[in-house]
Formats: sequence, structure tokens, C-alpha cells
Amino acid sequence: MTNQLPLVSIILPVYNAETYLKDCIDSIVGQTYKNWELLLINDGSTDNSEQVILPFLKSGLAIKYIKQKTNSGIACCLNLAISQSEGKYIARMDADDLMVPVRLEHQVTYMEEHPDVGVLGSAVEFIDEKGNTIANYFYPENDVQIKKVLPARNPFVHPSVMMRSNMLKSVKHLYRSDYPRAEDYDLWIRLSAETKMANLSAILLRYRFHSGQTSQKSLKKMSFDLIRLRLDAIRQHLFSPSHSIYLIKPFLYWLSPPGFYLNGYFKEK
Repeated sequence: MTNQLPLVSIILPVYNAETYLKDCIDSIVGQTYKNWELLLINDGSTDNSEQVILPFLKSGLAIKYIKQKTNSGIACCLNLAISQSEGKYIARMDADDLMVPVRLEHQVTYMEEHPDVGVLGSAVEFIDEKGNTIANYFYPENDVQIKKVLPARNPFVHPSVMMRSNMLKSVKHLYRSDYPRAEDYDLWIRLSAETKMANLSAILLRYRFHSGQTSQKSLKKMSFDLIRLRLDAIRQHLFSPSHSIYLIKPFLYWLSPPGFYLNGYFKEK
């Protein structure tokens, strides 16, 4: 790989992620595609996340480290990192997940060959705290399929996504804090009117579920965000009035007991 290949800016927000952070960064360092920069945003972590990060800063790798004194939330972190990115492409990543080694290579190749696609995700392997496979999930692959299911569910796993930087930087409001548990879904809905979208059928991300991540309380709040977001999309004519049927599922989740809700959580990913 040479510097003639497009630069990829990897956006990685970090908040109290010491347990899995080293493995996450190692999976980035181990990519077959080498022309990348990593923007690490420490969003006011109170654990040992910074101690995990510091050795990587001394390694000579292309890492930009942004340390925030207080926790500002994921939307603010992502917008800050994107504003300071230099790549042609923006690749999202979360601090408890793992990139498959060929992820960047496959996504850059696809984006270079399909200049009309602005948002590209992939299939995902869901894993538990120990890295054991829970399930493999495959998402709608082409633009027509994605936009057909968009009113009903999120057609992307956020940390699997690669986007065009020039497109993102032209979007008004970018990630919005109005929907703090569905900021990605909000962005996809708004971008759906601006660009084509796709998912690769290859599994390029290992997405981790763990006890510190999804509580019943936070999932109920997420379902409430989905209700508000879909109503807003209908009001703005991004969804049709007939799509109001998709308010039912998050409303039922919001009312449901914990076990039922957690079993359905995968379907909202």
C-alpha cells in the first residue's frame, strides 16, 4: 500500500473503554490497508482508557489524540473528529469492537469503484464479552433495498460504516444530539435523500455485546428516540404517513419487560 491510495480517517470515540480498547486499536493497526489516520477522541473517560492509548501515541502511527475534559456525548465527539479529519473517506469504529483485517481494503475498493455510493456498511458478526460468536447478521445490500427498509429499521451497524468525507462535511447539522441513542439512524434518514447507500455481504466487523453496554433503561430510552425520530421524518416528508405503522414496534419495546426487549434489540441494529 502506498500514499497514492486514498487516505481513510478512522473516527474512534472513547469513553471508559479500557477493557476492550487495546484489542480494538490493534485490529485497526492490523489492517491490510495502510493509508489511514486514526482520530481518537477521549470523551472525558474516568477509567484507564488514556493509559491504554498512550503507548500507541509513541508508536509513530498516524494517530490524532483529542482529550476532552468532560463527557460531551457521542454526537459532539463524532462531529469534532470529522471536522479535524483529512481523509477522502471516514470510517466509523467503536472502542469495544474489532475490525476484520481486510475491512478498510474491501470498503475503499468498493467506494472507488462506485462513486455514486456515499454510505457503505457491511455484514457483522455479533460477539459476547469473551469474543464468542452470538450471531452473524446480513443487511440489505443495494440502495433500493436499504431505502425500502429504512422507515422500519436501521439498515446499518454504525461502526461498520464508511462514508465520503466531502459529502459528510456538506451536511447541515451532521450528527445531531437531538436523538442521543439513534444519532446514526437520524443521519442515514437525512442522507438517504442525498446519496446512494450499500452494504457489503462480507463480515467486516465484530460487534461486541457486553454487560456495560445495554441496560434495559437505556434501551427503553432508545425506543423512545426511535418513536420521536420516525415522527419527525414523517413531518419532514422523508417518510410517508403510511410509515407511521413503524411506530408500533418501538412503542411495544418501550412497554415490554426486559427479556423481551433485549431479544428484539438485534432487530433494531
